[in-house]
Amino acid sequence: MSIQFGYNIISLSALDSVKAGVMAEKAGFDSLWIPDHFIEDGALVDPWSVMAAISIQTKHVFLCTGVTDTQRCHPAKTAQSVATIDELSRGRAGLGIGAGEAMNIVPFGIPWDKDPRDRTQRLREAIEVIRLLWKSSKENTVSYDGKFFRLEKAWLDQHPIQKPYPPVYVGALSSTRLLKLTGEIGDGWFSWLVTPETFSERRKKIRKAAERVGRKFEDIDTVATIYTAFTDDPEIRKQLMEVARIDILTSDYYGLRKLGVDISLPEQYTYQYLAVPERYSPAVLNAAYQIPEEIVEKYVMIGSVDDCIEFIERFVKVGARHIAICDLMIDVAGLSGVKETLEIYGSKIIPYFKEQSKK
Repeated sequence: MSIQFGYNIISLSALDSVKAGVMAEKAGFDSLWIPDHFIEDGALVDPWSVMAAISIQTKHVFLCTGVTDTQRCHPAKTAQSVATIDELSRGRAGLGIGAGEAMNIVPFGIPWDKDPRDRTQRLREAIEVIRLLWKSSKENTVSYDGKFFRLEKAWLDQHPIQKPYPPVYVGALSSTRLLKLTGEIGDGWFSWLVTPETFSERRKKIRKAAERVGRKFEDIDTVATIYTAFTDDPEIRKQLMEVARIDILTSDYYGLRKLGVDISLPEQYTYQYLAVPERYSPAVLNAAYQIPEEIVEKYVMIGSVDDCIEFIERFVKVGARHIAICDLMIDVAGLSGVKETLEIYGSKIIPYFKEQSKK
């Protein structure tokens, strides 16, 4: 079975993000993922604008948010944005959507659902509303009466090209509620910072939920998002390992505990609740430094082409068929680092896995 490769566009200006997207398609990447945040290290741009610009300069690459949320934008507007990009790209758009994080909600005075059950329910309703609107028309209006969203004889005049609708990827870290939701109604799962062990465990939860409602698990695209960097410079490696430690701690605190790393961290410092200025607070830094290097290396590849191939193969062995790369070298070398990374993947790594799929 062939392996798809995705590229996460982060930490770049709008113009450089478009350039990176075009280069990624030329390098052989299958998908592009762009975060949708007001505030977060690495997330700068409005993804809809950038995807629109990339869509008219590319022909094959799939375009998706990685991921948006349900609080900052009404599902009707989200549905319209994705449908517009689907038309511009001639059927290559997807929607990555999650339950949201306080860092992008609270500073702007937007109501924040502190109860994770409410956030999950809001997400479920948003997906249902978006899909209804994608199939709506003036002649086929739709109504919906949920806890958080309501439609009354509504429709959109902008329609997506893909039928019945563009794929919806649920963004989920380790939340059992969100993984269950993915299995029940998601077309895909967009993970973040996983190890082969945590990726496999979470896929099993999605599979169980899918089978319980009579869905085929094989129809759900599960994306393994991994950090990589090509360097043999010990100082750069040290710098990137420190960045990775903080991201791992805040993004996958509960995954770390499953891996036997028991670090005390108050809930306010975990990803859903974390305020960006606190990311580098003494409490977070002191806890992050406690993560053993051998554990960090389960999440992150910093090394050579051969190291990278071996790293990716560990995920393939546990069922990954879609690998989304997050390029750590962006923080060191900007767009020039992106270009070098894409060239390496395009000339050595993607061809290797394509050849393997033929055997």
